[in-house]
Amino acid sequence: MKIVHVIIVYIFSVASLFSQVDTSLSQEIIKKNWNIGGIPVIAYNSDLGLQYGVIINPFYYGDGSTYPNYVHKLYFEVSRYTKGSGIYRFYYNSKYLIPTINTFFDISYLTDDAYDFYGFNGRQSLYNALWIDPQSLTYVGSYFYDIRRTMIRVKADFQGKTIIPYLGWIAALQYRKISIDRPNFAKINRGKSIENYIPSDSILYDKYVLWNIIPKEQSSGGIVTNAKCGLLYDTRDVESNPSRGIWTEAVFTVYPQFLNSYTSFGICNISHRQYITLVPRRVIFAYRTIFQSHVFGKVPWYILPDIETSVLTAATNEGLGGAASLRGILRNRIVGKQTIFGNFELRYKFVSFRIKKQNVYIATNLFYDAGAVLQPINIDFSNIPLSQQQLYFSNSYRALHSSAGVGLKIAMNQNFIISIEHGKAFQKQDGSSGLYIRLNYLF
Repeated sequence: MKIVHVIIVYIFSVASLFSQVDTSLSQEIIKKNWNIGGIPVIAYNSDLGLQYGVIINPFYYGDGSTYPNYVHKLYFEVSRYTKGSGIYRFYYNSKYLIPTINTFFDISYLTDDAYDFYGFNGRQSLYNALWIDPQSLTYVGSYFYDIRRTMIRVKADFQGKTIIPYLGWIAALQYRKISIDRPNFAKINRGKSIENYIPSDSILYDKYVLWNIIPKEQSSGGIVTNAKCGLLYDTRDVESNPSRGIWTEAVFTVYPQFLNSYTSFGICNISHRQYITLVPRRVIFAYRTIFQSHVFGKVPWYILPDIETSVLTAATNEGLGGAASLRGILRNRIVGKQTIFGNFELRYKFVSFRIKKQNVYIATNLFYDAGAVLQPINIDFSNIPLSQQQLYFSNSYRALHSSAGVGLKIAMNQNFIISIEHGKAFQKQDGSSGLYIRLNYLF
């Protein structure tokens, strides 16, 4: 962790040197044809560990008339994290593959040997950091709040225009096969001395299955297929880091029973983003709010963390908590039947220059994130002994979960953006802090 902070300080120092030879954005080179961004992945996520692998991110700009917006975007990733998860993903986006329709396609195989599970309804499910601290007298096991998950996903999204300016429609299809199990303790403890063995006899997931909070027939996951439709109002000037405009969408997602392992259910999601220029080409205030509610049916427990927006901006779109929603708060810490959260950022682009005919800028962002459960998932306490209820549950789900932090962005040609962000949770029940090194702005 200290090494990562040193790297951040070093990058800021280098940026201050470049700022002495700053060139204005109006002198940017107009990119044409293919521009291939490829990097070996050396990234970090507090929830997942150190990431290693490779990302190839080609952009096609055609004759340059659309720059900084691209004609075609491809994304290939093969990577793993030291805590056991893996990403094997292909992603494609273009407004020109099908004329007048913005097309997104994603095919992924995702593995996670330590997928976070903290129970339901946020603050109603108590989090005890001492239970996963090997130095604590009340240590239970480092993987007490973890499960093992693998997921195969195929997703296609389409966005088109209506006769009303800036108003468009959204349609999507998605197939997923999700498998859930206990952590593989045989693999985790392989090569360890007996005194360093991680206990395997108790994890929160087992208790939820025993108490029938997680139905036995759903405990190992299942197949989920959905269809999505909605409306989108988009006035952004640039897609990767807009300086002005709004993005507002309302989507309704249906999971029909004949395409799923269990019952039918539906989810509604309303998202709003706005970008306001405070200093031209330098300072932008941006914010995003997302409201989500279960509309009908009983949503399987392994779908509860999903945030059902129209388009994936990362390998997963889950929360609340973690890199994709509330930075600095434990991943998947807050799940409920009805939730709301917001991200508020002040973005400052403080230096821009060229390296070997590539347009580069360095920016920073200060952020505040907050979220809450508006309507809880019903938990039947009849199978839970009173002594266990007092250890694992509080009397209320009502609480504001919030965090704040700072980030650093290094962008090439405005679309290939390396992001470093550090967030601090304000409440101990939500964890301590999180560090995330990845691609692109959060929104």
